[in-house]
Amino acid sequence: MIIFSSIFLVSSLVGFFFIAIIFYGDIHDLGKIVKFIFSGRLTHAKSYSEQAIARSVWIVLSMMIGGMGLAITGAVSQSLTNNSLADASTLGTINATIFLLVISFAIG
Repeated sequence: MIIFSSIFLVSSLVGFFFIAIIFYGDIHDLGKIVKFIFSGRLTHAKSYSEQAIARSVWIVLSMMIGGMGLAITGAVSQSLTNNSLADASTLGTINATIFLLVISFAIG
């Protein structure tokens, strides 16, 4: 059961990743996006459309990593406090995340 749920989670994350890339911005060609991702040019985009794809990919990846991090901190706080209703804000994780985001935006 755990293997099925983890496979379902990974496949749904990959699906949501591609859906988010398709609907973020003005680029809607899934074949071009997949080819660009697996070509290894995410950090060396040359044309404007490749730069837009690379920017969209990194934005979606950072949102997914942030969401996974908050999910992990929520699970850790639930296990530390032995409270099934505890979430990531119980130990101040969300406030620290917001603080670090503000600092990173201020620095540039």
